[in-house]
Amino acid sequence: MTETLIDWDKDLPADPEEEYEALVRSLSWIDGFGLIFVRCSPAEGERLIKRVREDIPKKNIEVLRLEQPISNFYDIIDNLPNKDKINILFVTGLEKYFEEYIKPGYGGQGDYYKQVYPRIICPEECG
Repeated sequence: MTETLIDWDKDLPADPEEEYEALVRSLSWIDGFGLIFVRCSPAEGERLIKRVREDIPKKNIEVLRLEQPISNFYDIIDNLPNKDKINILFVTGLEKYFEEYIKPGYGGQGDYYKQVYPRIICPEECG
């Protein structure tokens, strides 16, 4: 008997509508803190934010747009004036937070990441 390996990306192509429905379902069900990362173009991200706002009207949805490198992501979130009322926070431009930590390189060449990584969620005192 020969074992057949499945290449899920080739054998089961992604359906954008199914992926969107799974995202909305996840956003609707999350109670408390959770992280969901979505990789898309800036234009697609704007369409996605607009559509989620329409499809989940009962959630308080805010958008944090990062337009330049930042030094402390946690402080920015912690200082949002209405942070306790936000149910879903979309963050666009998050890659800008990592710019100083990523060095150019390709494949196995070069030093991609510095040894000191940015604090994304919480300072050490949070536990």
